[in-house]
Amino acid sequence: MSITLTKHVHHYVTGDRWRAVYILAADNNYTTGYALKPSDLSFMDSDPEFELRVDNTNGWGARYDFTNHLLIFYASAGVLATNPTDLSGLTDVRLTATSKYLH
Repeated sequence: MSITLTKHVHHYVTGDRWRAVYILAADNNYTTGYALKPSDLSFMDSDPEFELRVDNTNGWGARYDFTNHLLIFYASAGVLATNPTDLSGLTDVRLTATSKYLH
């Protein structure tokens, strides 16, 4: 399981928070979630106010598991993607990360 992250918009300030936008490209062997810590996006892992918005998923559902630091994809509402799943068609997923502290 691996993803490729490319910084699309460098860190900038919004109010009292830092924000950055990354483009994610997925692989063809998705199983139970992609490991993705805030520090992978240049933010502090310990920031309880870290937020991650996932857009442009081409019909796949997605959510971030803040406890386990996993980006999880769904085949449909409430139905997890099966193991393994080919998500290599997802080459332009937008991750908008917001946090108070940079890494």
